[in-house]
Amino acid sequence: MKNKKSFLPLIITLLPIFYGLILWTKLPVELPIHFNINGEVDRYANKVWIIIIWPIIATLLHLFLIIYRTKIVARSQNNKMHTIISWSIPLGTNILLSYIFAYGLGSHINITSILLPTIGILFIALGNYMPKTLLVY
Repeated sequence: MKNKKSFLPLIITLLPIFYGLILWTKLPVELPIHFNINGEVDRYANKVWIIIIWPIIATLLHLFLIIYRTKIVARSQNNKMHTIISWSIPLGTNILLSYIFAYGLGSHINITSILLPTIGILFIALGNYMPKTLLVY
């Protein structure tokens, strides 16, 4: 990769694989992947999907954003917007999978107490730089 700053978010995106493998024997076979409006689990998935495949998909999405940034949006005036977007994938993946692992280990914290502030911070950060961003296609 040309940009060394892009390497760290990729490593952070793959971190849930490592701490998922450490917790492998303690986690149940199925972990929650969807919560309803009340914070109750309404869909489960195999832990292989959550520990291995989900971080790989997030990494591929992050790689797509890096390629998109270098090939198409390189003419943008504002690099901070891209930085916020590119860091939202690794941080979001780690926050969500950490919650899922904690839930699987028996800690039943309400998902909205984690999800809503996280999305709020993301919207504040994006809203701060969105008007300053000039994308030329």
